[in-house]
Amino acid sequence: MKRLFIVFLTIATALLFAGCGTVNKPGATEPLEYEIVEETDSLPQDISGIIEHLKIHRGYFVFTPQDYDTGKDIYLLISSGEKPTGGYTIEVDSLIVQNGALKITVEERKPAKEDLVIQVLTYPFVVVKIFDSYENYNIINKENIKFEEISSESIPLIIEKSGKYVGQIDNNFIEIEVDGKAMSFMISQEFSPFLELLNTGDNILFSYYENANGQLEITNLNNT
Repeated sequence: MKRLFIVFLTIATALLFAGCGTVNKPGATEPLEYEIVEETDSLPQDISGIIEHLKIHRGYFVFTPQDYDTGKDIYLLISSGEKPTGGYTIEVDSLIVQNGALKITVEERKPAKEDLVIQVLTYPFVVVKIFDSYENYNIINKENIKFEEISSESIPLIIEKSGKYVGQIDNNFIEIEVDGKAMSFMISQEFSPFLELLNTGDNILFSYYENANGQLEITNLNNT
């Protein structure tokens, strides 16, 4: 009788602990650490240049450490695509891990009819920094409209070259001598502090790509 009681007690205890265990319910969500990148100037320069090209497309793109110089971090570009005027915005509303997939909900806003906005093409986008990779990404807006992944074929070919700095043509272009030929390159304002340190004839290493307007645009610039 005593032996039967011990067996019963052991089984009951096991059932009790089993009932207290963590149950993975279908659709359960997990918290996730992430950051919103406020300034693309803080990103690796090659990524910053690629974003300028990809932002014309509506969708998302994942920059992984395996393919880009991101250290251990992963960056997600989420873009609303080309808009006819200013006043359009996109912001992250929520970000969760659900069933092993990363789900991001964004809020897209457009200007009200009475708003005064600049009459130029704009490209609203947001960049999210995360610290783990996922096989699946589900990105939607609050109207449940899905963002498709932007094809890697949309990424411009980045070319690395060495040359001699000739000088600044204007606020947007510089001239570099490459293989004995003077060439003009478009350059963003983020490089202004570096340009101030350059002298005519300095040897430099740089990366560039051909943008949508057929201009050669600098993505990286260093002294040799």
